[in-house]
Amino acid sequence: MQINDYYKNLSKTWSGNYLAMLGFIIFIIPTIAAISKIVDFIINNNIVNINSFFLEYLKIISCFLPITCLYALFPLFLLFLFLFAPKTKVKWPIAILMAVIGFIASTQINTFDFNPQNTEIYLFAPLIFFPIPVIFFLLFLILLLIDLTKTSNLKNSELVCNKYYKWFVNVFFLIGLIIFTLAPIFYLSVVIPS
Repeated sequence: MQINDYYKNLSKTWSGNYLAMLGFIIFIIPTIAAISKIVDFIINNNIVNINSFFLEYLKIISCFLPITCLYALFPLFLLFLFLFAPKTKVKWPIAILMAVIGFIASTQINTFDFNPQNTEIYLFAPLIFFPIPVIFFLLFLILLLIDLTKTSNLKNSELVCNKYYKWFVNVFFLIGLIIFTLAPIFYLSVVIPS
């Protein structure tokens, strides 16, 4: 497969599906936690500073990257099961994946609290567990190499050709790539405050 074809057919590639699901998990868990914090601020009549809140959100994404990668293991396993299954109805895999991700995210609503008093936890978690995101990104590169050297053998053509699923893969593939690329910069902004 050539690079041009790769970008046109992301949903039909192992690496495209992998990074899209990983990007979705890495994005959705902190987002749900952030929304719950905003709702909590509004209920308690506190003022929300959007600029500082957005910076804290980026710090949470980068500092908790190893943990959210681990949360992605089970949804990634399910996704690959669905990609191997021939002609599974589209709604069932998507419903099961969303239910699993929703459950994982709902259990983490109060976990991501970037409190300045707990800064040590946020600084040391990525240092101690940095091999986890590195392994996940290396796995993406291995899958990418497989995609570029072989033709895809995804069996569930009904799922990978679904227009909504294609949209999902295209959007969250880019988000996953951006997060993995910029996470070290966000982390350094926490370690070296301006």
